[in-house]
Amino acid sequence: MVESFFGKNHIPYAILYDQLGSFLILATYGSLITSLYSKKPGEKTNILKKVFSFPPFLALLLSIPLSQLSYTPVFAKILQTLASTLIPLVMISVGLQLRFRLPRKYLFPLSISLFLKLVLMPMLTFFFCKLFYLRDASAKVAIFEAGMPPMITAGAVAILAGFAEDLAAALLAVGILLCFLTLPVVHWSLKFL
Repeated sequence: MVESFFGKNHIPYAILYDQLGSFLILATYGSLITSLYSKKPGEKTNILKKVFSFPPFLALLLSIPLSQLSYTPVFAKILQTLASTLIPLVMISVGLQLRFRLPRKYLFPLSISLFLKLVLMPMLTFFFCKLFYLRDASAKVAIFEAGMPPMITAGAVAILAGFAEDLAAALLAVGILLCFLTLPVVHWSLKFL
């Protein structure tokens, strides 16, 4: 979406936001919460081990020193091919959890959660950037990223931990569909920054 609305030159800002912002919080705090409150047996033990052995967190830590290396074209192609399978695999696993008849008890939490994520968060980020005169490309991408749908990885972790699987899947699916309406509005609002 960032490439579609801003162009390829803005992708590094999105990666920085995703990896060092959203994803780092998921890998640390999210792992801690998952370990503490998981409904699966044995999840409450070895919390620190779970936090620091979360594979995506380890990959993030490894990516910092490895980003300085150059790779052969063949190895780079292999890594690119492996990376391109992640989102489709997660989407399929989340899609298999999705039920079109969501229990009534989840309609209110679904509505509130999507309002907070798709509407309120980009608004707060917009006003924060405006207040502190942050108007460069990184600020615009941060506002746009704040309005992205819920993280697929976070949803997958919630489903695996047994946290209201139907709600987690619905948040992802409905959030992705709704973002096609909300993100153009967020992008349009950036001209008032």
